[in-house]
Amino acid sequence: MALDVLVASVLIHLMPDQVPVHFNGANEPDRLGSKYEFLVAILFPLCGVFVVMGSKNAPIGKERRWAWGAVAFEVFVLGWILFYLTKALLYDGAPFPEPDLDASRWAAVIGGALCVVAGNLMPKADRNPFFGLRTPWSEASPETWRRSQRLGGYAGVATGFAMIVLGLVLPARLVTPAVLLVLLAGFAAAIVGSYVIYRQELGKQ
Repeated sequence: MALDVLVASVLIHLMPDQVPVHFNGANEPDRLGSKYEFLVAILFPLCGVFVVMGSKNAPIGKERRWAWGAVAFEVFVLGWILFYLTKALLYDGAPFPEPDLDASRWAAVIGGALCVVAGNLMPKADRNPFFGLRTPWSEASPETWRRSQRLGGYAGVATGFAMIVLGLVLPARLVTPAVLLVLLAGFAAAIVGSYVIYRQELGKQ
């Protein structure tokens, strides 16, 4: 967390006063603003505190999993900081040319990779208030939780790979809407699936 805050602080200090603070789907800056708007980037690493707090309530033997979750979160935040703040740093007005980066593609690939990782972790997750497919139906019993997390894991992995492929092959202007549709479809499938599992377990009783 300290490394993330340090990197963000240094990059903001090196920026010109006016930088692009938002990019459209075509990777073109559509709003300029003060570099100090990026101070919000320093807050994101601190969200890792909540992951660390969650580890204190983790069941015995599960602390390592929570620790790796905190590491993965901070690595993702560091990647986000390096991508967006470096892009603003190298924009016109800085001593370097603007890099040829496509935010929508990178967001799709990174987001897809996180979905794949989360999908692989979900079937191993015990019942907890922070992580997993948490619906009124999945939490109805230990068995509905176990089956729902397995289903959610499959949905997460499939959604993640689809996001990565779409981010790499589609035209830039289509990446964001396509990825949003895939995410919505994945969420819907997981939620509906947890309800179906709940009804199946209810029928067995």
